[in-house]
Amino acid sequence: MEDAGESSGKGWWTEFRHDTTRSALDLAEAEAHATALDNYESLLIPGLLQTRAYSEVIQGFNEKKVEFRHERHKILTGNNAPPYRAVIHEAALHMMYGGPTVIRDQLNHLIEMSRLPNVTIQILPFDCTTYASNDTPFLLIRGAHTRLDTVLLEHPHGSDFIGDSEVVTTFDRKFDRLRGLALPSPVGSDVRVIASPTRFAGCAPAHPLQGPRKIAMHQLNWQKSSFSSDQANCVEIASADELVYIRESDDPAVILTTTPAKLNAWIASAKAGEFDHFIA
Repeated sequence: MEDAGESSGKGWWTEFRHDTTRSALDLAEAEAHATALDNYESLLIPGLLQTRAYSEVIQGFNEKKVEFRHERHKILTGNNAPPYRAVIHEAALHMMYGGPTVIRDQLNHLIEMSRLPNVTIQILPFDCTTYASNDTPFLLIRGAHTRLDTVLLEHPHGSDFIGDSEVVTTFDRKFDRLRGLALPSPVGSDVRVIASPTRFAGCAPAHPLQGPRKIAMHQLNWQKSSFSSDQANCVEIASADELVYIRESDDPAVILTTTPAKLNAWIASAKAGEFDHFIA
């Protein structure tokens, strides 16, 4: 492979050479040859983790650009898929691009993607009290040799591929720092992302993402509905530290967090039939 930012013009991405930017083509080629990818995003879901509906909004409903982005996704699921680590600022989870349905599906997709053995997703929470120069998104593209390592910086007027070793080292250390400040992987080895979707049912989130960091989930007194048998897969609920935790019995690693007041508001709305169209 040539240096990142200098596309050789060979690969699936060439089919899109008239439909997207040169830097996007260079990125697809760089990803195709990467041995590992480290990504930080502050206000958007990383491109490799976006649903089609979310991408459509971000790409201005440009069909070819959306198709190109989703072709890039195959790098994470193909043979010899490289390790991919993403740190996403919590702010990105609250941006309502496309509306509640799009964002709810996007959060569910993050959870599904985090199940891949080569994908690790961490959230940098709002309540992080340490400044880590976390306003600039970047992608570290690891090459077969350290001299091929490249950092991609995106800005409103384009993208810059930087291969200078000192710059790459600076962003390498920044990524390690961001990972250290981000929430640790939640309980369970298969799920590495947690987000509270209660706002998508008509209420705002309460301290999202904090539960697994402070509470040992397996030590809580989880309760099932009296309508469930011991063998049934259903929703379980527990409480601690003025928060309520909700999970599915067949997927206990995924924890949703809210407050009693917001849960009561949601239950009242459900009883009033406001969500009946979801299950009709």
